[in-house]
Amino acid sequence: MNKQSKAEAVSDIKGKIVRSKAIFITGYKGLKVGELTNLRRDLRKSNGDLKIVKNTIFLLSARDTVPGIREETFTGSTAVMFAYDDPSVVARQVVGFSKSNPLLVIKAGIIDNNFVAADKVILFSTLPDRNALIVMLLNVLNTPMSRLAYAAASPLSGLITVLNGIIQNKQTKN
Repeated sequence: MNKQSKAEAVSDIKGKIVRSKAIFITGYKGLKVGELTNLRRDLRKSNGDLKIVKNTIFLLSARDTVPGIREETFTGSTAVMFAYDDPSVVARQVVGFSKSNPLLVIKAGIIDNNFVAADKVILFSTLPDRNALIVMLLNVLNTPMSRLAYAAASPLSGLITVLNGIIQNKQTKN
């Protein structure tokens, strides 16, 4: 690889690093091209990307943008998955694929520019997606208000029920 193509590769990967919300670093030794192609296709549906990288090129690209990156993670065959939209969706896809294809080994991840170990990536994949988290938050915020409305209406409805009972009682006596 000559200097110009190295510079282009570093620039390309650096652009992907800056654009992505999370990056998942994996080893793929022994996987077939078709299996990687299927994973790449699935990731693109979730606004993600898979890139086979040379370790030194990725490290050069990430040096200025990712603090605390561990060079010892980058040994052997390395495939990097970039999440451009919802990182938990891509994390679920990568972890799910690695469970069904044990040759894909999760080495580490970069989430919010923080370098994290493989176990944190697996934990991150269990989080709900962004929309589900928003729904959960809205439910939590809505619960006190609905309980307050019910508590305020409860004595009134009880009073109305008692008054209706008295009216019906008087009507039946007449």
